[in-house]
Amino acid sequence: FKDENGYINFEIRKNTGDDIPITSFNNVPSAKNFLEHLREKYALCQKLCGLYKNNGACFHHGIKECNGACVQQESQDDYNQRAQTAIKSMEYRHKNFLIIDKGRERNERAIIHINKGSYQGFGYADMEYATNNVGFLLDCVKSYQDNRDIQIIIKGYLDRHKVEKIIALEES
Repeated sequence: FKDENGYINFEIRKNTGDDIPITSFNNVPSAKNFLEHLREKYALCQKLCGLYKNNGACFHHGIKECNGACVQQESQDDYNQRAQTAIKSMEYRHKNFLIIDKGRERNERAIIHINKGSYQGFGYADMEYATNNVGFLLDCVKSYQDNRDIQIIIKGYLDRHKVEKIIALEES
């Protein structure tokens, strides 16, 4: 979210399903560790990442590891550009899609369903019957809970491998 000064802030909160999270975690310590990693990698402000609570500058500003967004010494544009880069590093190209790739057997394909950026589950289908039938493919998917680990695995796999097919789905 953007604060009253126009800076992008990150927040850890329980996923109620009302909002689309940038990413999700199994617990708060994992979320904090990940935000700390983002803070370090993209030179973000500890306070604007929700990792430091006070009314003044963050601790890292005092030791010259923060450019001062927490006290409006850094421009919104400069800071928000880095924050947007951090956000983009966690996003999929589509919000709703199916990943189709090799299955366990020759004529079988694995199916992974992502909806609103969240992992919905996976399954397998005989491609002889499911070439472009999205309804059939979705029926083959078993629901599983989304979490940070599965998000990292899927995003890493998509980054490192050429999958057989990605089917973009309409907003649901």
